[in-house]
Amino acid sequence: MKWRYLGTSRIRSSLITVPVLVLQFLTACSEQTAPSDPLTSIQVWGGIGQSARAGETITAVFVVRNRTGPAAGASVGISIVSGGGQVRPAQGLTNTDGRIEVQWTLGTEARSQRVKATAGPGLVATLDATVLNGGPPWSLTGFPSRLSGFRGSVVDSPAAVRLLDATGFPVEGESVTFSLASGDGTLAGTTTLTDSNGVARLGAWRLGLGVGTQSVIATAGSLTTTLDATVTAPPLPQLNIEIRSYSVPSWEVSNAVSAAKARWETIVLSDLPDVTVQSKLDPSSCPVNVGESIDDVLVIVWFGAIDRESWVLGEANVCLARAGSGFPLVGWIRVDAEAILKWGFELEEVIEHELGHVLGLGLGTQWAIRDAGDSFMGDAARQAYRLAGGTYPATCGGWVGTGLCMGYPPVDPWSEHWDETVFGRELMSQVASIGPEPLSAVTVAAFRDMGYVVDETRASPFHLSSFLAALTPAEHGRFVDRVQVLPPLYVGADGRIVP
Repeated sequence: MKWRYLGTSRIRSSLITVPVLVLQFLTACSEQTAPSDPLTSIQVWGGIGQSARAGETITAVFVVRNRTGPAAGASVGISIVSGGGQVRPAQGLTNTDGRIEVQWTLGTEARSQRVKATAGPGLVATLDATVLNGGPPWSLTGFPSRLSGFRGSVVDSPAAVRLLDATGFPVEGESVTFSLASGDGTLAGTTTLTDSNGVARLGAWRLGLGVGTQSVIATAGSLTTTLDATVTAPPLPQLNIEIRSYSVPSWEVSNAVSAAKARWETIVLSDLPDVTVQSKLDPSSCPVNVGESIDDVLVIVWFGAIDRESWVLGEANVCLARAGSGFPLVGWIRVDAEAILKWGFELEEVIEHELGHVLGLGLGTQWAIRDAGDSFMGDAARQAYRLAGGTYPATCGGWVGTGLCMGYPPVDPWSEHWDETVFGRELMSQVASIGPEPLSAVTVAAFRDMGYVVDETRASPFHLSSFLAALTPAEHGRFVDRVQVLPPLYVGADGRIVP
């Protein structure tokens, strides 16, 4: 009996153990050989076209699929693409319908915002949302944080403010007014609307004649902020224009040349690096000798008829310029003094005009950097233009921005002068005029934009509307100047031509 019991026990043990081992083996084999069902796509399921205010939360739904349909339990990563904000969860699993629901709190960094969901390599879906206009104005901040400039000049950067709501999002379309708080300066474009970034810009600010701190207050509803500018005196004049005449001028002509030279030397104050020419130049186009030292600009002057059939009174060119800065080193002008005096034009003003070209207006590389073809893109010149009565299209919101609003002050693209139909008798428009031709603050500011140190208080009184009338009597024809387009040679600090 005992033997049979033990045997039966051993047999029964075998019958229990063997099937379990077989089952485990078969299960392992099944797990190793059963084909997987990879994910094939992830798509937006819900939340398309939503909009809300910054800081508010919206719901986004994504669905993940495999070859047979919605994929349950798939891992999905959620992240912000643009706009700031937050998402919850940042990582999660799809439900039995293959979907994952995301709570998306919109940020304050952009009006158009985007979130993305990733279910694996190459499986990405994005969803966009639009932030509505900001809530009620909450904060008003001025920038740049500190402005500066010489007395009587426009500030070094356009003054502006940013209007935000309580969530830190820009408030668009709110009126902002700028007014002087201290100093005897002048403002233009004092009332404007905030743009899509919550920014409103003061059209122009010319500082008063006192030194120290001058201020402007910006007001938007009940909010105010102050923008300060540090005002200093300009340095003493340091520019030296050397004149070399290739004919003996009369006493009257010589005085006109000296006066024109002195005028520019009190406006443009920069001390340009001295250069000793070490390369041989073509004497017919740039008559400068090897070993000749130049401080700061050499201008060679010819007097005589140029092209009276085309009514040309003067012409100018730069034949040698400094490498790197592009500032002129050697230039030349031709002036038809006989015709100028015969017809009653001001000889000094014509020579001033041509010297303005040699110094860079319309000719220099610095001008070219700022020249947009039909406009000049310098911030200082644009402020001076506004203060002189210049206007922009209404669609620009009182300030130049992008696209069609990039113009102003306007340039005649065919002659590289200020547009005569806007500037009239201003010195650097193309057509010579009987009577005063003021050298305006717009021109002086343009030289500042080109990199020169200038004294804007030396500009002539000028307002666009005052100098548009009576350009030239019809019987005088339309005398002009001609700016040569021959490219200059460039020399390095060692005086040698740069290839």
